[in-house]
Amino acid sequence: MKNTAGRRVRLMLCLVMISIMLSGCWNYQEPQSYSYISALGLEYVDKEYITYAQILDFSSIVRQEGASASQPTPIYIGKGRGRTITEAMNQLYSTSQKQILWGHITALVVSEKCLDMEWKKLSI
Repeated sequence: MKNTAGRRVRLMLCLVMISIMLSGCWNYQEPQSYSYISALGLEYVDKEYITYAQILDFSSIVRQEGASASQPTPIYIGKGRGRTITEAMNQLYSTSQKQILWGHITALVVSEKCLDMEWKKLSI
């Protein structure tokens, strides 16, 4: 009798552990809850770096089943300023309403003055 009770407890413990390990999607977010940066521009004006980001937002094209013809994805432009490139890029986070993903950048435009400033920093 004691042996069967011990088996049941072990079986229940194993089932609880397996169910905890299998439920790993609790932090999942849909693609429309992110902002995707597809192009980035860097500029240096008046001792300040300026970043421009082309942001794609898929939340307006997510529709229910049986929706009419699709519309083009809206494109937004974000702008950040700072004493360094990192500071200017971080300012994009404070103005965005959604989490920004940087993994979809397909174009990078850097002004000649910005390249000169970074080259001078490297050669010092």
